[in-house]
Amino acid sequence: MIHVEATAKRLHRWGFNIDFFIAGLLHDIIEDCAHIKIEYIKKEFGDEVADMVNFMSKNINYGILSYELKVDHFLKKNPNYVFIRLADQFHNVSNPSYSSYDSFIINRNLI
Repeated sequence: MIHVEATAKRLHRWGFNIDFFIAGLLHDIIEDCAHIKIEYIKKEFGDEVADMVNFMSKNINYGILSYELKVDHFLKKNPNYVFIRLADQFHNVSNPSYSSYDSFIINRNLI
């Protein structure tokens, strides 16, 4: 099972709505695909999904001065966004081969 699928499935098991499921599937896309911008996510999936994806992105190029301020901003908007991070981290710690992009590349032949 791929990381984003596992993250989305965990959110579904926890009872979150379809927006959380979609955000779980897309949570790494801004960092992994340089040509995908948050505006595209917003256009295709709506503001809520775009906010969740933006929350998960370590990029700080969206008008907020630091990653910490960005996280704080989105958690004030919706504290439940923290569950996307928890689902992501749950899969990371359960599957060390997915804990970083480098380890994924090294271990891709094991999948």
